[in-house]
Amino acid sequence: MIVAVGGGSAIDTAKVLMVGNDANRFADLVAGLAGERAFAPTRFKSLVAVPTTAGTGSEVTPWATVWDRERKVKHSLHLPQTAPGWP
Repeated sequence: MIVAVGGGSAIDTAKVLMVGNDANRFADLVAGLAGERAFAPTRFKSLVAVPTTAGTGSEVTPWATVWDRERKVKHSLHLPQTAPGWP
């Protein structure tokens, strides 16, 4: 289980960290978000989101924004399993 305490960025980061595949390589997720190759998540951790700010609503949605600073692009991660409180 991952407990995210903070604002939208902290909760989005937790959503990204809770998703994995059999190879357990973060680079596979990044490549999938960039559209370079398919990413099939097979491992998930549960998420408890504790917001400390009001604004983004990240604590109640399955969406996570991921910035790729090297490529200067923004990606969106959206899976049913990344919604806080998913079993």
